[in-house]
Amino acid sequence: KEAKSNSDYSAFVAMKIYRKRDLQTFEQTGAVAAVVLEVAYGKWTQTQIAYELAQINKRWMPRAIRIEDTGGLESFKVYAIKDAFGRTGLPFHHITWAPVEQGYDAKRNRIKSLEVLLKADRLFFATGPWNDETFNQLSTYTGAKSTRTKKDDIPDAMSFISRFLPSSDPKTPEQQERDVQQAESEFAAKILRAQHDAMFGSDNFSFTPMPV
Repeated sequence: KEAKSNSDYSAFVAMKIYRKRDLQTFEQTGAVAAVVLEVAYGKWTQTQIAYELAQINKRWMPRAIRIEDTGGLESFKVYAIKDAFGRTGLPFHHITWAPVEQGYDAKRNRIKSLEVLLKADRLFFATGPWNDETFNQLSTYTGAKSTRTKKDDIPDAMSFISRFLPSSDPKTPEQQERDVQQAESEFAAKILRAQHDAMFGSDNFSFTPMPV
Protein backbone atom coordinates (compact mmCIF):
# COMPACT_ATOMS: atom_id res chain seq x y z
CA LYS A 1 0.00 0.00 0.00
CA GLU A 2 1.33 3.43 -0.95
CA ALA A 3 1.17 6.52 1.27
CA LYS A 4 0.62 10.07 0.03
CA SER A 5 3.08 11.65 2.45
CA ASN A 6 5.47 10.77 5.22
CA SER A 7 2.74 11.53 7.78
CA ASP A 8 0.95 8.35 6.73
CA TYR A 9 1.86 4.73 7.25
CA SER A 10 2.81 2.52 4.35
CA ALA A 11 2.80 -1.27 4.31
CA PHE A 12 4.20 -3.93 2.00
CA VAL A 13 3.22 -7.58 2.29
CA ALA A 14 5.16 -10.45 0.69
CA MET A 15 2.87 -13.40 0.10
CA LYS A 16 3.22 -16.75 -1.63
CA ILE A 17 0.40 -18.63 -3.32
CA TYR A 18 0.77 -22.38 -3.25
CA ARG A 19 -1.25 -25.55 -3.63
CA LYS A 20 -1.75 -27.29 -0.31
CA ARG A 21 -0.34 -30.78 0.20
CA ASP A 22 -1.26 -33.53 2.60
CA LEU A 23 1.33 -33.45 5.40
CA GLN A 24 1.45 -37.25 5.49
CA THR A 25 1.53 -38.15 1.79
CA PHE A 26 2.73 -34.77 0.40
CA GLU A 27 0.19 -35.15 -2.38
CA GLN A 28 -1.59 -32.02 -3.54
CA THR A 29 -5.07 -31.64 -2.05
CA GLY A 30 -6.29 -29.27 -4.74
CA ALA A 31 -6.84 -26.34 -2.36
CA VAL A 32 -4.93 -23.18 -3.19
CA ALA A 33 -3.76 -21.16 -0.18
CA ALA A 34 -1.49 -18.23 0.67
CA VAL A 35 1.17 -17.63 3.29
CA VAL A 36 2.31 -14.22 4.50
CA LEU A 37 6.09 -14.35 4.31
CA GLU A 38 6.92 -10.84 5.52
CA VAL A 39 5.31 -7.51 6.36
CA ALA A 40 7.22 -4.24 6.16
CA TYR A 41 5.54 -1.13 7.50
CA GLY A 42 6.38 2.30 8.84
CA LYS A 43 6.22 6.06 8.43
CA TRP A 44 8.49 6.70 5.47
CA THR A 45 9.30 9.39 2.95
CA GLN A 46 8.76 8.46 -0.68
CA THR A 47 12.48 7.77 -1.05
CA GLN A 48 12.36 5.42 1.94
CA ILE A 49 9.22 3.74 0.60
CA ALA A 50 10.99 3.01 -2.68
CA TYR A 51 14.01 1.67 -0.76
CA GLU A 52 11.86 -0.64 1.40
CA LEU A 53 10.03 -1.89 -1.68
CA ALA A 54 13.31 -2.60 -3.49
CA GLN A 55 14.66 -4.49 -0.47
CA ILE A 56 11.58 -6.68 -0.01
CA ASN A 57 11.70 -7.35 -3.75
CA LYS A 58 15.35 -8.39 -3.41
CA ARG A 59 14.61 -10.72 -0.48
CA TRP A 60 11.67 -12.55 -2.09
CA MET A 61 12.00 -12.00 -5.87
CA PRO A 62 8.22 -11.92 -6.45
CA ARG A 63 6.65 -12.55 -9.82
CA ALA A 64 4.41 -9.52 -9.42
CA ILE A 65 4.17 -6.40 -7.25
CA ARG A 66 0.86 -4.63 -6.91
CA ILE A 67 0.72 -1.06 -5.54
CA GLU A 68 -2.38 1.00 -4.92
CA ASP A 69 -2.16 4.22 -6.91
CA THR A 70 -3.38 6.94 -4.56
CA GLY A 71 -2.49 9.74 -6.97
CA GLY A 72 0.28 12.33 -7.03
CA LEU A 73 2.98 9.66 -7.38
CA GLU A 74 4.55 10.68 -10.68
CA SER A 75 8.00 11.47 -9.27
CA PHE A 76 7.85 8.38 -7.08
CA LYS A 77 7.15 6.17 -10.09
CA VAL A 78 9.63 7.80 -12.43
CA TYR A 79 12.56 8.58 -10.15
CA ALA A 80 12.38 7.02 -6.66
CA ILE A 81 11.55 3.47 -7.74
CA LYS A 82 14.00 3.56 -10.64
CA ASP A 83 16.81 4.68 -8.34
CA ALA A 84 16.01 2.24 -5.50
CA PHE A 85 15.70 -0.78 -7.78
CA GLY A 86 18.75 0.32 -9.74
CA ARG A 87 20.83 0.09 -6.57
CA THR A 88 19.83 -3.56 -6.18
CA GLY A 89 20.52 -4.33 -9.83
CA LEU A 90 17.02 -5.76 -10.27
CA PRO A 91 14.27 -4.76 -12.71
CA PHE A 92 10.94 -3.26 -11.72
CA HIS A 93 8.85 -4.07 -14.79
CA HIS A 94 6.69 -6.45 -12.72
CA ILE A 95 5.17 -3.56 -10.73
CA THR A 96 1.53 -2.83 -11.55
CA TRP A 97 -0.43 0.18 -10.33
CA ALA A 98 -3.99 -0.49 -9.21
CA PRO A 99 -6.61 2.26 -8.98
CA VAL A 100 -8.16 2.90 -5.60
CA GLU A 101 -11.45 1.02 -5.34
CA GLN A 102 -14.28 3.50 -4.91
CA GLY A 103 -17.24 1.19 -4.33
CA TYR A 104 -19.32 1.38 -1.17
CA ASP A 105 -17.50 -0.43 1.66
CA ALA A 106 -14.99 -1.75 -0.94
CA LYS A 107 -12.10 -1.63 1.52
CA ARG A 108 -14.09 -3.20 4.34
CA ASN A 109 -15.38 -6.05 2.18
CA ARG A 110 -11.90 -6.68 0.79
CA ILE A 111 -10.36 -6.88 4.27
CA LYS A 112 -13.20 -9.01 5.57
CA SER A 113 -12.46 -11.51 2.79
CA LEU A 114 -9.34 -12.43 4.79
CA GLU A 115 -11.64 -13.95 7.39
CA VAL A 116 -13.08 -16.30 4.78
CA LEU A 117 -9.58 -17.44 3.84
CA LEU A 118 -8.67 -17.99 7.51
CA LYS A 119 -11.84 -19.99 8.13
CA ALA A 120 -11.06 -22.21 5.15
CA ASP A 121 -7.47 -22.76 6.34
CA ARG A 122 -6.18 -21.04 3.22
CA LEU A 123 -4.20 -18.24 4.88
CA PHE A 124 -1.08 -18.77 7.00
CA PHE A 125 1.64 -16.64 8.57
CA ALA A 126 5.37 -17.16 8.76
CA THR A 127 7.08 -16.19 12.01
CA GLY A 128 8.73 -12.78 12.10
CA PRO A 129 9.15 -9.55 14.10
CA TRP A 130 6.16 -8.13 12.23
CA ASN A 131 3.75 -10.69 13.72
CA ASP A 132 2.60 -8.65 16.73
CA GLU A 133 1.65 -5.54 14.76
CA THR A 134 0.04 -7.60 12.03
CA PHE A 135 -2.09 -9.68 14.41
CA ASN A 136 -3.00 -6.55 16.38
CA GLN A 137 -4.29 -4.74 13.30
CA LEU A 138 -6.17 -7.82 12.12
CA SER A 139 -7.79 -8.58 15.46
CA THR A 140 -8.85 -4.97 16.15
CA TYR A 141 -10.20 -4.22 12.69
CA THR A 142 -13.89 -3.31 12.86
CA GLY A 143 -14.53 -1.75 9.47
CA ALA A 144 -14.25 1.75 10.86
CA LYS A 145 -12.03 4.31 9.16
CA SER A 146 -8.34 4.19 10.02
CA THR A 147 -7.17 6.76 12.58
CA ARG A 148 -3.85 7.91 14.04
CA THR A 149 -4.15 5.39 16.85
CA LYS A 150 -6.03 2.60 15.08
CA LYS A 151 -4.36 1.52 11.86
CA ASP A 152 -5.51 -0.90 9.18
CA ASP A 153 -2.71 -0.49 6.63
CA ILE A 154 -1.46 -4.06 6.98
CA PRO A 155 -4.87 -5.76 6.60
CA ASP A 156 -5.56 -3.44 3.68
CA ALA A 157 -2.32 -4.44 1.95
CA MET A 158 -2.91 -8.13 2.69
CA SER A 159 -6.46 -8.10 1.40
CA PHE A 160 -5.49 -7.87 -2.26
CA ILE A 161 -4.30 -11.49 -2.17
CA SER A 162 -7.90 -12.58 -2.72
CA ARG A 163 -7.65 -11.14 -6.24
CA PHE A 164 -5.05 -13.78 -7.09
CA LEU A 165 -6.64 -16.85 -5.51
CA PRO A 166 -8.95 -18.97 -7.68
CA SER A 167 -12.51 -19.55 -6.58
CA SER A 168 -14.97 -22.17 -7.77
CA ASP A 169 -17.93 -20.05 -8.89
CA PRO A 170 -18.34 -16.26 -8.90
CA LYS A 171 -20.38 -15.18 -5.90
CA THR A 172 -22.90 -12.37 -5.70
CA PRO A 173 -22.27 -9.46 -3.29
CA GLU A 174 -25.01 -10.89 -1.05
CA GLN A 175 -23.26 -14.27 -0.93
CA GLN A 176 -19.94 -12.61 -0.19
CA GLU A 177 -21.51 -10.64 2.65
CA ARG A 178 -23.04 -13.81 4.13
CA ASP A 179 -19.63 -15.50 3.96
CA VAL A 180 -18.07 -12.54 5.76
CA GLN A 181 -20.72 -12.52 8.49
CA GLN A 182 -20.37 -16.25 9.05
CA ALA A 183 -16.60 -15.97 9.26
CA GLU A 184 -16.56 -13.03 11.68
CA SER A 185 -17.53 -15.20 14.64
CA GLU A 186 -14.46 -17.40 14.09
CA PHE A 187 -12.00 -14.69 13.10
CA ALA A 188 -10.81 -13.77 16.60
CA ALA A 189 -10.12 -17.43 17.43
CA LYS A 190 -8.06 -17.83 14.26
CA ILE A 191 -5.93 -14.79 15.08
CA LEU A 192 -5.39 -15.98 18.65
CA ARG A 193 -4.31 -19.37 17.36
CA ALA A 194 -1.86 -17.76 14.94
CA GLN A 195 -0.48 -15.61 17.77
CA HIS A 196 -0.08 -18.68 19.96
CA ASP A 197 1.70 -20.61 17.20
CA ALA A 198 4.00 -17.67 16.48
CA MET A 199 4.97 -17.37 20.16
CA PHE A 200 5.04 -21.00 21.30
CA GLY A 201 5.13 -23.04 18.12
CA SER A 202 2.64 -25.60 16.95
CA ASP A 203 2.71 -29.35 17.48
CA ASN A 204 0.72 -30.10 14.34
CA PHE A 205 1.88 -27.48 11.84
CA SER A 206 4.94 -27.71 9.72
CA PHE A 207 4.89 -25.50 6.65
CA THR A 208 6.99 -25.80 3.55
CA PRO A 209 5.20 -23.99 0.73
CA MET A 210 5.17 -25.79 -2.61
CA PRO A 211 4.87 -23.90 -5.86
CA VAL A 212 1.53 -24.04 -7.62
